[in-house]
Amino acid sequence: MRDSGIPREQIWVTTKLWPQDYAAADAPAGIDLSLENLGLDYIDLMLLHQPYGPVDEAWAALEEAKAAGKIRSIGVSNMSVNIWNKWVPSFRMLPAVNQVECNPLFQQRELRAVLDPLDVVLGVTAPRWDAPVA
Repeated sequence: MRDSGIPREQIWVTTKLWPQDYAAADAPAGIDLSLENLGLDYIDLMLLHQPYGPVDEAWAALEEAKAAGKIRSIGVSNMSVNIWNKWVPSFRMLPAVNQVECNPLFQQRELRAVLDPLDVVLGVTAPRWDAPVA
């Protein structure tokens, strides 16, 4: 990114906190390691990779890193409606994004009905259409 000549504020960087770093004792170091590995002062969007394990501890660390200016936006990945309802009501901040698979054959209508009134973006990931089908 540095070699591109593009000003940092014109580049959007998203990364994820990995589940092995979700525990309260590990999450801050995981966030800092991402910043170090990317060579950045801040990350534009950091997502929880998956909603398993000590999600509440990881989310609290993301909230703290956001408050410290290390992360601009925080979000989650792969949260269904049931998982969303299990975890998100206990968060101090709403996720800006829930990144899930969404495509014409899997439109996530129920999830969108939960996220839309909250102004939470449905971050789209699509399956690999070129992947062999089993």
